[in-house]
Parts: sequence; structure tokens; C-alpha cells
Amino acid sequence: MTRRLITYAVSALAITGGLSSCNDKSSDEISTDTGMTAETLYSSTAITSFSLKDNSKVLTNLSGVFFTIDLNNAVVFNADSLPYGTNVKKLLMNIGTPGENKVEVTFIQADSLKSATIEYSTSNNDSVNFTEPVTVKVTSVNQSYTREYRLKVNVHKVKSDSLSWGGIQYSALPGTSSDNVSSSVTVEKNNRLYCYTLAGSTYNRADAKANLDQGETQTWTTTNSINFGFTPRLSTMTATDDKFYVLADNGTLYSSADGLRWTSTGQTWSHIYGPYSGYILGVKQDAGSYMHVAYPAPQGFTPSAVPAGCPVSGTSQMLSFSNEWSENPIAIFVGGRDSGGQTSGKTWAYDGGSWAALGNLPDNVSYEGITLVPYFTFKTNTSTWTVTKQATIFAICGRNSDGYLSRKIFISRDQGMNWHAADELMQLPAEMPAFASAQGFVCSEYLDASKPAQSAWTSVALPELPAWWQPYDDTAVSRAVRPIETWQCPYIYVFGGENAAGHARNQVWRGAINRLTFKPLE
Repeated sequence: MTRRLITYAVSALAITGGLSSCNDKSSDEISTDTGMTAETLYSSTAITSFSLKDNSKVLTNLSGVFFTIDLNNAVVFNADSLPYGTNVKKLLMNIGTPGENKVEVTFIQADSLKSATIEYSTSNNDSVNFTEPVTVKVTSVNQSYTREYRLKVNVHKVKSDSLSWGGIQYSALPGTSSDNVSSSVTVEKNNRLYCYTLAGSTYNRADAKANLDQGETQTWTTTNSINFGFTPRLSTMTATDDKFYVLADNGTLYSSADGLRWTSTGQTWSHIYGPYSGYILGVKQDAGSYMHVAYPAPQGFTPSAVPAGCPVSGTSQMLSFSNEWSENPIAIFVGGRDSGGQTSGKTWAYDGGSWAALGNLPDNVSYEGITLVPYFTFKTNTSTWTVTKQATIFAICGRNSDGYLSRKIFISRDQGMNWHAADELMQLPAEMPAFASAQGFVCSEYLDASKPAQSAWTSVALPELPAWWQPYDDTAVSRAVRPIETWQCPYIYVFGGENAAGHARNQVWRGAINRLTFKPLE
């Protein structure tokens, strides 16, 4: 503490409301013993700074943890909670006030569990237990006024960077209730999800609106007994903003504006990769060779031979995004099987004119049926304890060349150029079975600070990828300018897929990085 009395206008205004209850004099009356107004004297009970002293045994750079001083509510706290498991039983602290005040700290001792009060100016090297409530009473320089503050050292109750799966979100895929689903696929078109299933000999579809406004309720609309007019290979279905596309069992490419009435395009393909800039990309066989093709082919497009090692089946969903290196969007997929039947672990990219192989999954592993999802990870600067959100691609599960399902999750923060195994906190939990050929989407639910987390689809938004998922997002998580009561939390949804026996999974799982479920900082 300093001996100079510094009058803080903000402090005075923030705590003037409590003046009348502490003093019978007028707020502009001059104190005869100090020559200061009562308001100025009361402002000297403000806490002007607070920090923890470094203790590497507790946490690296502990003094760098930022604390908010809320003078209106007399609370001092760290909005960014400390990592899960941080021991806060014996911490030293620095408290700053405007003058040579009396500062008393009351807390519950960690060893005896008895209440203790110390005077900070003479006992500032005494440790304080922050697992229980801590109060600080500051007495003004003339001993006439006091104010009590609550000190809170917040610690995450869960591991903030864990990817937590909340169990099976739906016991059956939307629009189904039976266990005899033999095939399924879920696609996204114009911010709406469409889940197609085959149960017995009947095709059904359920679709749900996305991008709901706050307060809207999500519902699925089911269309029963769809007549395709041909036998579709559901796993090949994809969609652009304008149309749905799917291959028939004989390779004929069909299109549909509504996903219910289908028309042949006259094209015969062997595989569909996915949508790109209003058309779809895929593979066809021509005189025994595989060719990269597009439909409807844009002006100037020429089919080209599939490069050696490039998969022609079993690829992940295709993701498209823009970056600073290319004038055109970049589309990528990961894994699959090449023309020789070998599984791949490479990322393949298309820039509107040519194909190229990018990075390989770690240790040269290779899978087909990978679920590819754009999401986020977080990087914590342990010097300043600031958190940065990073755009990250997740490659989840898949099937290897021997038919075994992978439980691994790999991540890339540079659009598939480099991959590494996700931290253990982000790997599949033991209770979640491995899968292959599932479809993954990111949907944002509204969470309410005053209520328990809602069930899925009570309020959902599925923003277009470029609107919120930008590569190299190195902007630190920001604090809100207005009080936050509700916010959107992006969840990963995994629809369907296959189990280890190759049977269809009639279920949906949902997961999120724990940090994203926390109320945003104010």
C-alpha cells in the first residue's frame, strides 16, 4: 500500500451509494481532521488492485492471473477460472488500496477449519485458504468508514479443454423409432439438416430448421415412405445450396430440388466427394481409369485423371473454406480408399482448378469413413493467462485397412497441412463406442445462465461455415460489453455411421469442449 491518498472518481461514484448508511454527515462536508470530504474518505475504502503472488508449486505465473474488482457489488474475482485441480488452499496475495488503510482478511483455515482474521499490513506473508469464502474489510484512512469485499479465486469444476460427450443425444435417428435401420445419411442444405434412413424396405426422412432465433423451439418434420424411383446408395448423398445429389446402385447420378422427387442427370459416377462452389465433385470410371469430375461442370472445367494414391471411395465429408493463399475456396477431405483398395491417411485439397495431397495423419495411419468436423481448440498463454480460440479441424474415428475401427481423434490447425493426435482430454471417452462413416455437424444451442443446460434442439443454430469458423483466429476470447444471460454454444453432433460389425448405428451423439459451455466473460 502507498501512503499517498489517491482519489479515484470511479471509486467514489461506485461506492457513494453506501455512504449514507455509513455516515450521518453530508457527503460534501469537510472532515476537520483530514481536510477531505466524507465522499473522498469513503472512497479510500476501495480496493484498487489485487493479485496472487507467484507460487510455481501451485501454478506457473500465478501473479499473471487477472482479477476483476467490482466496486459496485464489492466482489474481487478472476473471471477466467484457474485450471481444474488447482490447489488454492494456501495462497499469498497483494492487495492495493488508495491510502494507508487498515485491511483485515477473514477466512477459514485449511488445516483447522476454524475462522481466522489477519491484518494484511502486518501479515501479508500469511497464506489464505480460498476454497472457502474469504472477506476483506477495508477501513478508511481516518478510521470512520469501512467496507467489506468478497474475494473469490475461481477454479474450473471440470477440465475446461476436455471434449465432453454427453451420452447418446437421441436413442434413434430423427424420424425413426425402430432398430432395423440398415442405412442412413445426414446432409446439410441451406442451414437445414436432412436425415434419411432405410428401415426394412422403407425410406424415411426427417428435417429440422437451423439458425433458430433465441426462444424458438426446434422440431423435426418427418416424411415417410419416400419413393426414390431407384435404389439409392444413401452413403453417397450430398447437397449444395440448390440441390440434393445421390448415386443409384448402378452409379447413375440423380439430383433433386426438394430431396423427394428425383431426376437422372445422365451421368454415371462411382463416388461423390461433396459440394464445392455450387456444384459437386466426384469420381467416375472411364475406360478402366478413374477421372475427377464435376456436376454441373462449371465453365472451363475439364475432367482429369485421379492422381496415384488419391482415394476414390470411403472419403470423409468435404469441407470448404477460404484462406489468404488462394483466390478460390479450398475444399478438403481426409482418408478413404484408392483405386488399388488401399486406405489413405492423407488430406486431399481442391482449389477450383487442381487437386493436391497435403498432410498425412500421424504415424502414417490410414482410414476410410473418417468424420471430419470444423471446430475449435483453445490455447492458454501461461504468462498472462489469456485464452485464444483457434479454428481447428477434427478428424474422428474411421476404419483401417484390416476392418478395425479407430477410436482416435486427430486435429489440424492449418487446414489439413499438418495433423497430430488430439490431447487425451479430447479423445473418445470409454463409454462412447468407435464408429465409421458417420456424418458430423456443428450446431449451436442457446444456453441460459439462469437455467440448467437445455436438451438438444430446443434452440439450435447451424451457421454457414465461413460466418464463424475462420482459419487462424488468434483473437483472444473477449469480454462482453453488456451483461450476458444467454449465449450460443457450438456442439458437435455425430449422426449414424457404422459399428464394428458394419451395421448401421441408429443413434446421435453430441459433444463440446467444456470451455464453450461456460458463460462468456462479462
